[in-house]
Amino acid sequence: MIPGGNLLKLALSIQAKHTVTYFRLTGSTQDAAGYDIDAFAQGVDISTGQVQSVPLNKFELLGLDLAKEYISWFVPDLDVRAVRRDDNGDELNYNGRRYKVVNTNCDWLAQDGWRNVIACDIGPEVPDAMGFGAPNDNLDNGGFAA
Repeated sequence: MIPGGNLLKLALSIQAKHTVTYFRLTGSTQDAAGYDIDAFAQGVDISTGQVQSVPLNKFELLGLDLAKEYISWFVPDLDVRAVRRDDNGDELNYNGRRYKVVNTNCDWLAQDGWRNVIACDIGPEVPDAMGFGAPNDNLDNGGFAA
């Protein structure tokens, strides 16, 4: 493939695209108990990418937990941020579930205008009306699936 050839654009011209609601992490605030609560921008529907499951044989290579469910989101022209030191990363709603971006392991954004995002299932979809993509308060461990 020629650099700048944008393989994702070619693939999306023949494969179905999926709509994902994307929530950019904007910072955090502290609740009454002193715990940090992530704050997100209002969700934006992105319908220019494709979602696929992450094959089990790639879990070890990517350092993923075998007990969790992940999706791989191929998305053009979007600078998605993953979990890293002192930053919890962005979140997604897809197919009735909420996902935390944990890895942007394949980043062709600068060269070809797309990246591959790995996201971990953290529970049921959280609608925007609950505070611009607030963490899933229905779970007992701070909004993250066990």
